[in-house]
Amino acid sequence: MEKKLPRQRHAELTRTRLLRSAFHEFARYGYSGARMEAIARKARTNKAMLHYYFGSKSELYQTVLEHAFAFRDLDEFAEEFLKWKLTIPQQLYVVLEVLTGLHLERDIPEEKDFYRLMAWENAEDHSKLRYFTEKFIAPRLALLEEIIRKGNEQGIFAVKHTWLFVYGLISRVLFYAMQRELYRGTYLYNKIYGSVSQETFLEYFTESVFREVSPPDKPLAVPTLPDAIANLVKERIQMLRRSQFSFLRE
Repeated sequence: MEKKLPRQRHAELTRTRLLRSAFHEFARYGYSGARMEAIARKARTNKAMLHYYFGSKSELYQTVLEHAFAFRDLDEFAEEFLKWKLTIPQQLYVVLEVLTGLHLERDIPEEKDFYRLMAWENAEDHSKLRYFTEKFIAPRLALLEEIIRKGNEQGIFAVKHTWLFVYGLISRVLFYAMQRELYRGTYLYNKIYGSVSQETFLEYFTESVFREVSPPDKPLAVPTLPDAIANLVKERIQMLRRSQFSFLRE
């Protein structure tokens, strides 16, 4: 005889299945094309339960976006690493390593659907994503901008427009990650992705970024991290990778 789950655990599983089903449905069809009936059916429940847990379609979509973009462990890590005794260039290096570590070499369905969700938002009216951009993404960009600005003030960096630089820096990594599927199956895929390891991309990326931020009269100097800090950063990246889509797991 199958053992029944406790009521609270059953409720948690139902909610998780609905969230996972909604995440994939919205990623595949966008907000307008997604159907509540399909979400409930794929979660092995009914529309009544879907409305019970999440209310309306709009509220469900907002919940999916918040879980996908909140990435609260990343904010905790940001608070942690700023307490480490690092130079400004070392702080920038950590940000670049975390950025590449979180977005490259993650050929998993959740990651693909995350980018599809972003693409649908770009194709539609953006209104639902703007709130999360303001709440979660903008503060993280502000942290990077502050590092660049402090480097300028100390004469270490020479960036004319810090905010445009930050936006361009983030866009490079996200664009590279999002275009993977576009090139898959073409002769360029192996040249751009297949033969390029995360370590190779990080080396290229950090060198190009530090070449851009360095004053023209100073030699290029890419910082290194103490072994203990370098190992800690790698551990945190693995932790962040595991936690981003944890809301989809039972």
